[in-house]
Amino acid sequence: MPSRTFIALRKLKDSGGTYLQPDVTADAPFRLLGIPVTVTNRIPTNGGAGTNETSVVLADFSQIAVACDLAPSVKLLDQTYADFDQQAIRVVARYDAAPLNPSAVIVLRGVTS
Repeated sequence: MPSRTFIALRKLKDSGGTYLQPDVTADAPFRLLGIPVTVTNRIPTNGGAGTNETSVVLADFSQIAVACDLAPSVKLLDQTYADFDQQAIRVVARYDAAPLNPSAVIVLRGVTS
């Protein structure tokens, strides 16, 4: 989930005024209600024009297969930048991922923080 959503969820309180999430720093990985959470800002946080919606992905990563489609290659590019005494490194790799069990990946859309 995006960091904005994670921060909003960990600030939720019950009717007695106590936090639902007692201490997010108690364990090494982030957790919400005892479930490990991966916080990433690579999920779009704007669900539509002018909305404050985002998506949250619930996934069992042991049910996802990852295959190397193109082996990683590294190339030193020195000819293009020789006029300026510069060099560049180009790294190329391509991977594919697919769920082995389609119900192992659930996308919750329209989550508002």
